[in-house]
Amino acid sequence: MKTFFAMKAVVLSGLAALSMSGAALAQKLTPIEIVHPTPIVTPSDSIYEYAVPHKLGYYAQEGLDAHFNQSAGIVASAQTLQSGAAQFAITNPEVIMQMREQGSDIIGIMTLKLVNGVVMAVLDDSPIKGLDDLKGKTVGGMSFGGGGGLLLTKVLAKKGLGPNDYSRVVTGVGGAAAAALQTKKVDAMILWDSAFATLENAGIKLRYIKVPEEENMAGQLLATTERFIKQNRKAVEGTCRAIAKGIYFARLGPATTMPIFMEAFPSVVPPNSDRAKLARDYTHVFEAYLKAGFKDTPPEGRVGEFNEDKWKYTQAFYKDAGMLKGSQPVKQAYTTEFLDKCNDFDRKAVAADFKKFKDSVR
Repeated sequence: MKTFFAMKAVVLSGLAALSMSGAALAQKLTPIEIVHPTPIVTPSDSIYEYAVPHKLGYYAQEGLDAHFNQSAGIVASAQTLQSGAAQFAITNPEVIMQMREQGSDIIGIMTLKLVNGVVMAVLDDSPIKGLDDLKGKTVGGMSFGGGGGLLLTKVLAKKGLGPNDYSRVVTGVGGAAAAALQTKKVDAMILWDSAFATLENAGIKLRYIKVPEEENMAGQLLATTERFIKQNRKAVEGTCRAIAKGIYFARLGPATTMPIFMEAFPSVVPPNSDRAKLARDYTHVFEAYLKAGFKDTPPEGRVGEFNEDKWKYTQAFYKDAGMLKGSQPVKQAYTTEFLDKCNDFDRKAVAADFKKFKDSVR
C-alpha cells in the first residue's frame, strides 16, 4: 500500500509539472498566504482551496506560490488577514460586516459555500422528531455564541422556547460530540454536514432535523483586503481562478481527490492506518460537504456568486442578535469585480487533468 501511494505522489508531481506553462515555471512566483478558519485540517474546502490547485499547478500557472495556514476560527482567520500576516482568508459574511463596521478594509471576493450546511441531528432511535420536541432536552454543539448554535437559539426563541426551556452544552466536534450523543449527555446536536459525516464514519446512526432559517443565511467565502486588491489585482484574480479550477476538479469526482488531500496534508494520515478505509471515510465527509455547499448546482456552472438577499438576511439576523449595527449596505462587504476572471478558465482542460490523474491511480 505504501508503494502504491508513493507511486501516486510521483504521478501527481508529474501531472503538476506538465500542467504549468513554460512562462509560469520560468518566472518568480509571488508568495501568498491563505488562512483557514479551523485548527484541524478536514476533507472539506481545504481540498479545493489548496490541495488540488497547489498539486495540479493551478496556482503556479497564475504566477503564485500558495501557502495554507490554519487558525482558531472564522474571526481569527479574518483578523490574521486584516493584520497583514496573510493575503487571503476563509471566513463568514457576518465577520466581514462586523469588522468593516469597526473600520476594517476586509472584503469578500468569492462565495465558497452556497449553504453552510448547519443541521441538527439526533440518534436514529431518538423520540425527538422536530425542534418543538427540544423542550426539557439538552442540545450539544461546538458553540452557542455564533454560527449554527446561535441560529438554533434564535429559531427556538421564535417558537417560544427560551434559554430556560432547554439546556445547551458545548461539546466540540469529532470524538467528543460522538461520546456526548452515545452516552446521552445530550439529546440532540447542532453541527454541520461534514462534521456529522465524521460521526457516521464512526458507525453512529443519525437522523437529521432541519433548522428552517439556515438556508436563508449567506455562506462561507474567500476574503482579502482592499489595500491588497489595489496593489495586487492579478494575484487576486489568479487566486480566485485557481480555487475555481480546484472546485471544478473536485466536483468531477470527490473520491479521486483523496490521494491529493492525503499527500498535501500528511497529518491527516495516522501512522499504520488503513489508507484505503481512510480514503473512503474522507470521501464520505467531502461528499457531504459538497452536497450542502453547492446545493446541487451543476459542476460546469459559475462559482463564487454573491446572493444579496442572503447577505441582507444575515445582517438582519446578527443585528437582532446584537452582534452587528447594520449601519453599512451589505454590498460594501463584498465585490463581484473578480468573478468573471475567476470563472474564465478552460473546463475541458481541467477535466482532462482530472481524467489523467484518475486513470493513473486505478
